[in-house]
Amino acid sequence: MLRQLDGVAIGEQPISRIGALARVPTAFVVRSRLAISGEFDGGSFTFVERSVDRPYIKDYDAGEAGGPGLWASRFDLSHWGLIAATVTSRWVGGAVIAAGDPAVDLLEGRSDLALLWDIRVAPGLRRMGGGATSFTPVKGGSPAGASPTSTSTSR
Repeated sequence: MLRQLDGVAIGEQPISRIGALARVPTAFVVRSRLAISGEFDGGSFTFVERSVDRPYIKDYDAGEAGGPGLWASRFDLSHWGLIAATVTSRWVGGAVIAAGDPAVDLLEGRSDLALLWDIRVAPGLRRMGGGATSFTPVKGGSPAGASPTSTSTSR
């Protein structure tokens, strides 16, 4: 276990336990979006929150991405890392760190990079700092000795 936070244990798990993480939902109600204001290419810009006309559900595991249950069929998970957030051994969140996988373009074929592939927190525990806490272990060390990359993407 890496740490305890108000009854939530945060620790590394073998990537073979990824199915437990898949049971933590990734669906959100979208009520607003961030828009870029200002000059994006080389200039100064800010993000402005704008309401959507009709709120809708966004589920990151829906569609062709498929979520954690399908990743082993698309990627080499042997160098990936898994951080679990549990309450009395029930998974309430976690993070997946991708590393050492030539199928992940963002890793640029390098063995010294890692990236945050997935982070999720159970709906009742969101917006309480659990996601940031799950991510903290990645900063200090990544799977296979890779350094986290600052590149981000949405799946």
